[in-house]
Formats: sequence, structure tokens, C-alpha cells
Amino acid sequence: MAIDWIFKYRPNSIEEMALYPALKDRLNLYYQEGEYGHLIFAGGWGTGKTTAAHILGEKHPNDFAEFDCAGKNTKTELQKIITGSFSVSLMGSKRVILLDEFHNIKTNEQTIFNVPMEKNYNQSIYILAVNDIDKVNPAIVSRSTILNFDIGTLSKKTHKLTINPYTGITKDKWIKELKRVTNIVADKAGAIISNKSFNAVLSTDAYLIDVRSFIRAVNEQIKIDAMNC
Repeated sequence: MAIDWIFKYRPNSIEEMALYPALKDRLNLYYQEGEYGHLIFAGGWGTGKTTAAHILGEKHPNDFAEFDCAGKNTKTELQKIITGSFSVSLMGSKRVILLDEFHNIKTNEQTIFNVPMEKNYNQSIYILAVNDIDKVNPAIVSRSTILNFDIGTLSKKTHKLTINPYTGITKDKWIKELKRVTNIVADKAGAIISNKSFNAVLSTDAYLIDVRSFIRAVNEQIKIDAMNC
């Protein structure tokens, strides 16, 4: 099934991810040095926010914790997360705490993290994964570095992709990047992707908006092509 490719063969390194160059360089720097402040990973579903956070955090697996704020967002649950962030690191390094779907916390209640972000930065680093940066309290934004994962926007009328200028990449180069990482996934799965399968998926820009959509579409296209042989 397509879902096996997407989750079973998820990237194990930043180099295996489909990202624009400046973002990839920044994430590689953070990973190699192991030093960075609080981060906000902003972008749509399937753009690699959670995967990148796991790669950064799992460099020190005993000091990495993940919380799904779509399901844990009451004051009591948030306070438990904060209390845990003040505990002593097991490995003598900073604890990395991923708050996935952080935008699901009410904006006025997000400020519960203001004090721990300021006073506990020597012990714990927060990575906030959000789909909409406008839903993040300005006080939280001011304490973090924002990394934009979105490659561009897809027109609802024409279904054409417009690349965001800050990426410094063209649509052709982005397609090349998507094909590169999809081939990496296919290799892990023991599969070979034909030009025919790629071309069918690339007949529309609809799957270019995020890597997860692209990989899923290619996986499904391979099955369609096999059925029609």
C-alpha cells in the first residue's frame, strides 16, 4: 500500500528529505552542531516538519520527547509537558521536545510556554510543528526561529504550482528533488520507478505541493501501470 512507502520508509537523514537548499543547509547545520534554539517548523501537511524534528531530536534519543497537541492541549496536559522539560537530561545534553500540531492549542493558552522557553533554554529546546504560523501567539514566535517548509502555493483554479521566492529554487529543480527522494524510497522498498510512472504523476502540479503527496501518487501509479501491462 502507498502508506507503507510514506511511513515505513521515511527519511533517516536530512539528505534523504525533499527540501529547498537553504532549508536543507540550515537543518544539516543544526544536526551536525547539535546546538540550536527553540524552533518553529511551519508548513502544510506532508512537507517534512515532523520528520525533520525527529531527525534532529533522535541524534540523542534518550533526550527526545514528542507530544501531539491535537490530542494533548488542556492546561493540565500542557503543564505536565512543561514539568517534564525541567527534569535533568539523561545524557547531559539538551532535551529536545517536539510539540506537534502546536496550532491546536488556543492562542491565548500557548503563553504557558513563555517562561520555560526563556528560563529553561539551557536544559530543553522546543520544536513546534505548525500548519499555520498565524495561529501561533506572537510571544512564542518572538522566542523562536521560524523555518518555512512550504515550497509554494497551488492555485485552486488552475492547479498550477507557484514556487515561493524565499526557496531560491525553480519548479524544474523541485521536481528533480522530488524524484530524487522518491527513488531513494523506492530503492528501500526494492522497487524501480519507470519514466512512464513519473510522467503520469507529473502531468499535473497537484502532487508537487508536498513530498508526501508526490510519493503516494507515484506509488499508486506504479500499481496502475502494473495492472495495465
